[in-house]
Amino acid sequence: MEPYYEDDLVTLYRGDAADVLPAIDLAGVSTVIADPPYGQTALDWDRWPDGWPSWVAANVPISASMWCFGTMRMFLTRRDEFTGAGWRIAQDTVGEFEVDTTVWEKHNGTGAQGGRFLNVHELLVQWYRGPWADVYNATPRERVHTDDKSVVRQPRPGSGHRRRPNQAIAYTDDGTRLARSVIRAQSIRYRRRNETEKPVAIVAPHIAASCPPGGGLLSMFTGSGTDLVAAQLLGRRAIGIENREDQCEKAAERLSHAPLDFVEVS
Repeated sequence: MEPYYEDDLVTLYRGDAADVLPAIDLAGVSTVIADPPYGQTALDWDRWPDGWPSWVAANVPISASMWCFGTMRMFLTRRDEFTGAGWRIAQDTVGEFEVDTTVWEKHNGTGAQGGRFLNVHELLVQWYRGPWADVYNATPRERVHTDDKSVVRQPRPGSGHRRRPNQAIAYTDDGTRLARSVIRAQSIRYRRRNETEKPVAIVAPHIAASCPPGGGLLSMFTGSGTDLVAAQLLGRRAIGIENREDQCEKAAERLSHAPLDFVEVS
């Protein structure tokens, strides 16, 4: 299968994912990012591709995890398609307290009709299939700009059984903190490259946390190429699949230039 676009890190294929996935080498994929049509409107492009979680499961390594954009309604309605393909939500792992869902808080929203709340968020849910220990998970951190908070404190009373008596606990402020599960990022509708284009700033942290250096990303329903631009910025290899030619053309145009989308990544 001939790529629609290719460079040192990124390869983009145009076609139906059901046909493309079995025809390409996905052995190096460590994580998947999927932004499917949610199937919640009457718009022509908003048609859920029945069975796509099974297509991914049949072609990527069992150790690859998957982050999927969606709404609560979408995930509840399509639950059987995920679980039927062997996907499990990350937090169901016994003995683990992993954050399996993050929330993208948008600057602008939709809805608020008939007294409903203004919708200013979307979900990203992490799924996996094989042993959790085989899934790559890096602890995501984000930069903060505050006064130095480095401290040395004595252990609390009663904690001596866990460490030597009077052993001080040192904490060094490295200018970062554990990334929050709610991420605020600006929507970019004004560029009109895609009907539901996600900002690089929401995609990049999930790639960094789930795809190791040297690993590979599979971008399902690539659209105008945000996932692939984020992979470029992070130095990760990536494969994208998109069925619409106009979207492939916009993605190729973005990728063929030095990325202009700014995102701060570690």
